[in-house]
Amino acid sequence: MLKKRVIVIVFLLFSLVFSDFSYAVIEKVEDENIFQNTPAVIVKNNGVENVEDELDEMSSGRVQNLVVEVLSGDKKGKQYNATYTVMAREGSNFEFDILKEGDKVYLTIDERMEEPLVYVSGIQRHNSLLILAIIFLLAILVIGRKQGIKTIISLIITIIIVFFWALPSIINGASPLWVAIGVSSVITILTYIIISGFHKKTIAAILGTVGGLLLSALIVLIFGKAARLSGLNEESMYLAFLPQGTQFDLVEIIFAGIIIGALGACMDMAMSIASALEEIKKENPSANRRTLFKAGMNIGKDVMGTNTNTLILAYVGSSLTILILYMAYGMSFSEIADIEIISEAIIRSLAGSIGLIGVIPLTAFVSSLLYTRDNYEEIEEEDEA
Repeated sequence: MLKKRVIVIVFLLFSLVFSDFSYAVIEKVEDENIFQNTPAVIVKNNGVENVEDELDEMSSGRVQNLVVEVLSGDKKGKQYNATYTVMAREGSNFEFDILKEGDKVYLTIDERMEEPLVYVSGIQRHNSLLILAIIFLLAILVIGRKQGIKTIISLIITIIIVFFWALPSIINGASPLWVAIGVSSVITILTYIIISGFHKKTIAAILGTVGGLLLSALIVLIFGKAARLSGLNEESMYLAFLPQGTQFDLVEIIFAGIIIGALGACMDMAMSIASALEEIKKENPSANRRTLFKAGMNIGKDVMGTNTNTLILAYVGSSLTILILYMAYGMSFSEIADIEIISEAIIRSLAGSIGLIGVIPLTAFVSSLLYTRDNYEEIEEEDEA
């Protein structure tokens, strides 16, 4: 069982690597006189000076003068005088932290002038994130034990697929929509095989999930175009300046994000129904196709409310700042909904939820077919406990 599972997973991964969506590693393009995201550590704090005259009247700010040492690369060990802009809104009760000696940062080093211009372009946060990730993985192992190991493996594969296949493919010119559909399908198949093995419920869950995602894609295509989404926002405008020179379809990027964002909830719904119907059939072998389908629909209805809330609240949470801003200016709901970024969030929520709802009858129907086929032979025996 394990050997065959590994063979299939390896085959799918090789298919992924050599598929039409696979592209060469992204080439990093930089100006030879400008070094960005250079890791460094602060070795000395030379104090803070006010620079109010250089900022707009709505803000007050200060510049921190630092001595920094480069940690890696050709300039490793070299020290520079650098600046870090500390911004604070007038009348607000917060401001960005003052940097301290020993803090790790990223530098932008501009050597086009006689005296290099060096400033802190970002703060290194990955160490804190790594600690949080370790806590997360330990929680999975403690609670899940053997199943937790499978969960971690599937999570690692998902991350690899997204960051080493999907994103590079899009950056190098592949269609974001088709990449999202392909990536979601591969992630679905690999995750279910790793966690559940080759069983009827795996097939039912895969078909239900992929069907729901395709439904979401169809809804997004229809109503995204009807709403005349352009994809233009503060972040997407920077895509025009990427060194790769790729011409992006911003609307397709929105569609791709919606499909990938709905994947987790669709997978959860499909497996919940498929697993529950499998248990019902085991406890009641005489259950017919109609009985199983009806049970699957009832289970799906119960889970539907919480899962759709999960999707909608996730998108509301990601747009919370902008919602507060617009409501603070007294805009009506219809006026807020007409703003493109909000329209996009609404379509994300509703299209994802419709796809999630579509998973219910699809999974219930496929499960009822598979579990009542007298001539159907189990692909593999259940894993040993």
